[in-house]
Amino acid sequence: MLDSKLILPYKDDEGIIRGETVMATREGNYYRIKSIPIYASKIALYDLIGVRKREGVLYFKEIIESSERNVIQMMVFNDRQIKAIGEDLEQFGCMWRRGGDKYLIAFDVPKHVSYQPIKDWLDQGERELRWGYREACLSHDGIEKPPGLGRVSKDTRHPGG
Repeated sequence: MLDSKLILPYKDDEGIIRGETVMATREGNYYRIKSIPIYASKIALYDLIGVRKREGVLYFKEIIESSERNVIQMMVFNDRQIKAIGEDLEQFGCMWRRGGDKYLIAFDVPKHVSYQPIKDWLDQGERELRWGYREACLSHDGIEKPPGLGRVSKDTRHPGG
């Protein structure tokens, strides 16, 4: 099947709603997300979503089926570290991609990969002032989900919120 581009909403640092373009594959009346969101929250790689079409452009409408994956978004303070960070993520079993801003990366944590060692690694890097991060989408059962920005359960996910 051919991939399509669709728009996911997100709020930028000033609270302005913007749109992030991701790739998706049509499955019947729905679309399966095929790229890791760099900016949008509460939606993950391989989620099945409903869309609305306006003037030939596909826009997110609702999540139909969760992929039960996690998405973590990082702001790396030294872009020369990104290659090593990518290698670490691959060792954990995660796929990652770099955003248009050379300091932004996002990565996917598949449901079969334990999140706790990754969380420990993230926290250590944050304490060492190597990066900041945001748990943009937490979908795994059994993960401790403290309240706060970007920390959501799979039952309350809706991008851009």
